[in-house]
Amino acid sequence: MREPKGQRLSLTKIDAAEAQLKKAVRMYFENDHLVPIYTLANAVREVVAQIGQHLDIETVQKELATARGVKVEELIRPLSKAANFFKHADRDPTETIDTRDQTTAETTEFRLMRAGV
Repeated sequence: MREPKGQRLSLTKIDAAEAQLKKAVRMYFENDHLVPIYTLANAVREVVAQIGQHLDIETVQKELATARGVKVEELIRPLSKAANFFKHADRDPTETIDTRDQTTAETTEFRLMRAGV
C-alpha cells in the first residue's frame, strides 16, 4: 500500500477515529452525501465507545442512556438501523431506506455531535 504524502500508516484506534470524525464533519458542513457521513460517524461512535468500555470511561452515550433511564443498547438501537443498512446486504438485498426520515437525519447529527465521546 502506498503511503499518502504527509500521512503515516502507523495509527492508534483514536488516530483513526479522529481522522474519520474530521472527514465526516467536513463532509457534513459541505452538504456531502449522507451515506459516507453516517457510516464514518457511526464507525467513530463504535470505536470510541468500545475504547471507553475497555478503559472503564463513561462515554457520552452512557451518560445519555443513564439520564434517560435506559440501557446503552436501547439508546443506540435506532441509531444502528441506518448504519447496518449501509454496511450489510445479507438479510434483504433489495431493501430501501428513506434518508428524508426524521430519525435518520437526527441520528446523523447526533453521531457527529456526540461521536461516542
